[in-house]
Amino acid sequence: MMDIVKSIKQAYFEQCQKNGLTNIKVTNLTKSAYISRGTFYLHYENIDELTNEIEQELLNRLWKVASSFPYQSDMKKYDWFLKVLSSEVEQIKADYDWYELFLGPKGDPNFLEKLTQYIHSSSEWKYDALNLKKDAKFLEYVNQGSLGIFLCWINNEAQMSKEELSSLMMVHLREMRIE
Repeated sequence: MMDIVKSIKQAYFEQCQKNGLTNIKVTNLTKSAYISRGTFYLHYENIDELTNEIEQELLNRLWKVASSFPYQSDMKKYDWFLKVLSSEVEQIKADYDWYELFLGPKGDPNFLEKLTQYIHSSSEWKYDALNLKKDAKFLEYVNQGSLGIFLCWINNEAQMSKEELSSLMMVHLREMRIE
């Protein structure tokens, strides 16, 4: 069963790269995955459900990595924030092909909104973990800056190392007065 789902997702990825996300047809996908249409429909109601599942898996992996570092009071806030941020960047790099696909010119505009929501939730969680006062406007500024840096990184084929990207994003931490 897992192999079929994996095969469907691999075929989906290949079809998206070839034809763009909006031009995926179940017939083409099933041919590429060497499965019948019926097998596809046993697993997914439609292409949108498959797209949403993959996107949610990406964000769930990101959250799992970030939330695996609970803040401990003996840690410097800045060091903890950098550790969490670096782990997120590392996970994104591991899933880079998917992020590039969904955020690229033939990608899913809805994924950008989902990623933006993740960044907001993640920032809220980090602020809560550090017991920092939240200023909604300032947090929005930092979140949009982080998103901009991340999108630039994706659009430039992840040329920067995770350390370089994390360091660039840490500029925002200094602006957030996290010591």
